[in-house]
Formats: sequence, C-alpha cells, structure tokens
Amino acid sequence: MAHDGHRSVDWLVDGLRAAFDRIAADLALHSLGDGRVRPLVALPTLGVGLGGYEGVRGEVIRALHSTAMDFVANSDFDVVFVVENAADYAAFQSIRKAASNEGRDEARRLAELIAGGDVALLLGAGVSISAGLPT
Repeated sequence: MAHDGHRSVDWLVDGLRAAFDRIAADLALHSLGDGRVRPLVALPTLGVGLGGYEGVRGEVIRALHSTAMDFVANSDFDVVFVVENAADYAAFQSIRKAASNEGRDEARRLAELIAGGDVALLLGAGVSISAGLPT
C-alpha cells in the first residue's frame, strides 16, 4: 500500500535489505582496522523526514528495526540508529526493550531447565585448559 503518494514501507525495507547485502559483500573483503570485533553500520531513520513516510512513522521504525536486527543476526556487522528527535529515540528504545524482555523469558526458561536437571553441558576438547583444569 502506498502512503501519501509514496511507495509502501515494504519498498523502503526492500531497499534497506539491498543496501545491507551490498555493505556485507563489499566490506567482507576489507579489514576496517578500527579495533571493533564487528564493523558498525550507522543508519538514519530512513523515510520519515522529507522521505514522505511521516504519516506511518511508527510502522517505518518497527520495519527498520526488524530489518536491521535480521541483518545483525545473519552477518558479522552491528547496526546503530542515528535519530533526529526524542520521539524516534523513544520508539526505538521501546522496541528494543520489548525484544530484550523476550530474551529474558527464554533465559528464565533455560535457567529453570538447568535447575531441574534437564540440561546437559557438552564441552569440546581444550576447554579445560583455558579454565585452568587438568588436561
């Protein structure tokens, strides 16, 4: 669906995915040498300024966040959003907090399984050495 005569949010997200693919392909071949374990991609809140998506700002922010998190989960990159105002910052933080709470639920479930003796820990060779245990 188009918004105010502009293309859909899906179109915007497809463009972001293509940009992420290009970043991953181009930068995977180069060492950035900035000391980070994962290279950082800075991303503005695309489309919500003069881009024509002001009327669906929340939908755009959710879509940008979701797309960026998919990229982070499936690449060796980190993404940071650069926002223009407090409302956008609060929206991103709210989404981030909700995602964090989902992770806490999974961690709590795993802790319950461990406490109940329903989890076995398998370690590979060499783990004992770095832990200071006999070989």
